[in-house]
Amino acid sequence: MNNDNSPDNAPASNFIRNMIAEDITNNKHGGRVHTRFPPEPNGYLHLGHAKAICVNFGLALQYSGDCNLRFDDTNPEKENDEYMRSIQEDVSWLGFEWSELHYASDYFDALYDFALELIDKNLAYIDSLTAEQMRDAVLAASAGADVVVMAAAVADFRPVAVAGRKLKKQDGLPEIVLAANKDILAELGANRSEGLMLVGFAAETNDVVANAVEKLERKNIDMIIANDVHEVGAGFSTDTNRVTIITHGHQVEVKLGSKYEIAQAVISSICDHLELD
Repeated sequence: MNNDNSPDNAPASNFIRNMIAEDITNNKHGGRVHTRFPPEPNGYLHLGHAKAICVNFGLALQYSGDCNLRFDDTNPEKENDEYMRSIQEDVSWLGFEWSELHYASDYFDALYDFALELIDKNLAYIDSLTAEQMRDAVLAASAGADVVVMAAAVADFRPVAVAGRKLKKQDGLPEIVLAANKDILAELGANRSEGLMLVGFAAETNDVVANAVEKLERKNIDMIIANDVHEVGAGFSTDTNRVTIITHGHQVEVKLGSKYEIAQAVISSICDHLELD
């Protein structure tokens, strides 16, 4: 591959290259560039994976760095050696060589210990907030934010009274009175601070785009990511998804891919939106 990075042949810049250039200028990590391609070995690669391979390996090549191939093998029931071999062959076929080969499963114990260490240092915690406490925390945190991404919503209803003891079967069928929880994202949209970007999600079962657009307008937000939870390979209990990223007057279809790739597409769209503004 041609590694001529003279001004006449240098690739066009973008926000990723700008960040890397700034880190190199500041001698962050000693100016070392080390990327990784982290596929889930639960299927064969597609065009979206090819783009991710070229980005991750290509950046490492451009800056004379390293790129690891790191299998995100977190779901043994859907993963096998055939997919791992196929992925390695595809990376090689595209003309790249990985610096190191790793498996996420090798680090499960370490990752668990890291989480405990962060909790002990008061740098992380296990969230056990009520819906009302979560609302208060989000509203307070949004005051200093540029973007609020609401990837999930609290339950629509909560019990009015919380039992202080176990409910016994012999006491008969209890009457549970429910109260509606406030829509945190809609409240943010109604009382938004200047310059705050709001992003929501819409998990739908029918009229996916139409329902998502209605939520976008009703909640006064900037972007909504919609998906059909009934679609095979998308939604819940699967490692893949397919979504539509919707802003006011614009829609982008993101093809079926790993949830990591979907997250990359969402973050990229958010960055594009901020740069346009």
